[in-house]
Amino acid sequence: MWLQCQDKLLTVDRLLSWGLNVQAMCALCQSHNETRNYLFAERRYAQAIWNRVSKWAQQQLYGGSNWELQFHEIIKSIQGKTTKAKLIKMIYAEVIYTVWKERNSRVFEGVDRDCEGVAKEIACVCSCRATGALKYLMQKLVSKFLP
Repeated sequence: MWLQCQDKLLTVDRLLSWGLNVQAMCALCQSHNETRNYLFAERRYAQAIWNRVSKWAQQQLYGGSNWELQFHEIIKSIQGKTTKAKLIKMIYAEVIYTVWKERNSRVFEGVDRDCEGVAKEIACVCSCRATGALKYLMQKLVSKFLP
């Protein structure tokens, strides 16, 4: 997550900036250059995940296709130690990790999943990792989200 926040993930645009000979197109959709912003916010796949997870968490986590604005809104909402702040921190970390993992799975293994399956994985993992008051909230949210 730190690498993603600092724009240090090895996305195609970064590899190209180092002079490596790689295809500039996003490995997931083959229709746009792969950048951090595109991968985590601008791409319809990422937007669908953010929207589905936002709906599940009953929190506004996705503010549009502009990553910089979305990131700043998330940073503002995770200040403090409230249950809501902890929830958003956990979801943010899991979305970033899962989208990156999905990207790598498609690039290196040729395996892909739909955004619904990815969103459900995020909900399950967050629910399993939660503790205290957050665990109770997660279980309540997940019971409405998963069949």
